[in-house]
Amino acid sequence: MSHEALRSAGLDVLTEGLLVVAADGTVVEINAVAARWLGIERDATAGSALPPVALLGGDGTMLAAHEHPWHVAAGTAAPVEALLIGRADGDDVAWRRVTTTPVLAGGTVAGTASVIESSGPTRNGASGTERQAVAEARVSAAFLASPVGIAILSAEGVVRDANPALSQLTARHHDDLVGANLGAHVLPEEAPNLRARLAELSSGRDDRAELELRILDGDGQVKWTLVHLARLAVARGREPEVICQMLDVTDRRQFEEQLRHVADHDSLTGLLNRRSFEQVLTTHCAEAERYGPQGALLLLDIDHFKIVNDALGHLAGDQLIITVAELLRDRLRASDTVARLGGDEFAALLPHASRAEAEAVADALLHALRSHAVSRSLNSNRPFTVSIGVAPFDQTDVTPTEMLAAADLAMYAAKEAGRDRWVAAQPVSRTHPVRSSRVTWVERIEQALAAGHFALMAQPIVSLETGEVRQQELLVRMLDDTELVSPERFLYLAERVDLVGHIDRWVIEQAADLLTAHANDAFDVCVNVAGKSMASPLVLDVLAQRLTKPAFDPRRVVFEVSESAAMTSVANTQRFVEHVATLGCRSALDDFGAGLGSLSYLKYLPFDILKIDGAVVSTCLSSAIDRTIVTAITTVADELGKLTVAESVPDQATLEFLRRAGVDLAQGYFIGHPVPLTSVFPPVAAAVARTNGG
Repeated sequence: MSHEALRSAGLDVLTEGLLVVAADGTVVEINAVAARWLGIERDATAGSALPPVALLGGDGTMLAAHEHPWHVAAGTAAPVEALLIGRADGDDVAWRRVTTTPVLAGGTVAGTASVIESSGPTRNGASGTERQAVAEARVSAAFLASPVGIAILSAEGVVRDANPALSQLTARHHDDLVGANLGAHVLPEEAPNLRARLAELSSGRDDRAELELRILDGDGQVKWTLVHLARLAVARGREPEVICQMLDVTDRRQFEEQLRHVADHDSLTGLLNRRSFEQVLTTHCAEAERYGPQGALLLLDIDHFKIVNDALGHLAGDQLIITVAELLRDRLRASDTVARLGGDEFAALLPHASRAEAEAVADALLHALRSHAVSRSLNSNRPFTVSIGVAPFDQTDVTPTEMLAAADLAMYAAKEAGRDRWVAAQPVSRTHPVRSSRVTWVERIEQALAAGHFALMAQPIVSLETGEVRQQELLVRMLDDTELVSPERFLYLAERVDLVGHIDRWVIEQAADLLTAHANDAFDVCVNVAGKSMASPLVLDVLAQRLTKPAFDPRRVVFEVSESAAMTSVANTQRFVEHVATLGCRSALDDFGAGLGSLSYLKYLPFDILKIDGAVVSTCLSSAIDRTIVTAITTVADELGKLTVAESVPDQATLEFLRRAGVDLAQGYFIGHPVPLTSVFPPVAAAVARTNGG
């Protein structure tokens, strides 16, 4: 036997692989074990460059050619300690430990010698085959036991394997899932999104993706799922795969939908609320500006609604509001938008109606509503009517505020003309305001602001324990010629046309002057603040100017916010109440108990005082429900350390019940009517009169 043949046989006797590579990349020596593991022909390789070999690092990622241990050792002239290296062989990976040492000649690297262990022990001592078996067993167990639906997908979305949780989620047998495309089980409109994400993963543009998909399960039910996709590392030459994890989030989505519905809809009628309706109106105004004016806005207000509440009770009043809402739904088209703006006021947007069509709709609604009774549950045959303002979209550049103001003016014109009728608004114009038979209400408010033609009334609030006057609520009136105009006739419209901030600023200034002049008195003053004023720079500026360094105890100022205003914008209310507290003042939640959402918001809105809604107080002796509400509010307030005020106390018997129930303070016509400020605080009232030009 020749020396060369003997050397070759000796190398093949070794149980470990040997690979010697020259510095230029040619193979100097390679034994059968190394050639077999590398997947190359030994005879064809010797003396030639080492052919490309697909190798994986210990973490399973593909190694580039310059990351192979013989290239690393040659480049660094340093030994490469034992590394766990894998070679892809079809669907399997053969793992070995490789140690490479540089061969030096004359101080330079002449080549490298690599020893390839036969069984490839892992760090914990197990062989490569054993390590792989253990790892596969663990992965398989986790795959089968996972409560999350898992599938292995091809790049096109074909299911190659699925776990039991996915079968349960999709209500489909394992055999029905495997081999089918996952996109076949999602709703058709969702499939393009899934395909796009899979394409991004298979192309390598992304490693993972997350999306929500609606699937149609085997029982015909639509489910919302949260889907995580991740590209799997595979050996070179193999088709990319994706692991898909699918979680059922149907309950969460349904809960979110319920929350959105509550936020956007009126709790009593199910109609859109003011905030949502104004969003719809804003969108329609933008479309009118882009495509031309079309449609009309209707504003409806129930006539003499307070009389209905007082005569038949709040249950009848609620039933009346529900009846109006149902009639509006039944009589208007599906394309129309109907909302309850608050109290007994409704709005309808007819997006495609002409002026004549809108007027015909208003007339038909009047007739339909007129023929219904107030409360069918009480077997009452009492008819009711509404007043309607019709505001057609006649111009392109109108704002939602202008349209609401125009419809509002027309609706009040209908009331002034005798109610139970509709009135169409004149076209909105910024240079020629909407006019009624006299100067418009908007102009009257603007003129009163310019001339300071407002006056304050004071209504006492007494302690139920001592009978002493503890607070005076300041109530604003507008001076119109010789008439004192009640706030119901101008404040709502002032809020609509963004004038209410000016009025509230004026009232706060008068309250500061009042307390400065009566710094030693024992009473507090209560100032009402409109919803829009809570975020108004006009109001916030006067608070900073007049109340930061007051000449009186700031706790004597109580800012009242109505429940409806507080619930409209909880964030604004929270900021305002906290700002008031930093100034040392107090705050009260007015009309508390009128709605259903107040209790849950008390933890977010740190009011000092809860004023129980007069509609509840006035009937608490005749209504067990209202008595329960009063008792519940008093109990909650006591637990939270808040004062309670009962509004609209009607008689002595009610006053005695409120005292027994633990209510702290009370007000109402029985206790004291609102009187001019001059009757309570003559010096300040005279100064105010001089300031206003009186």
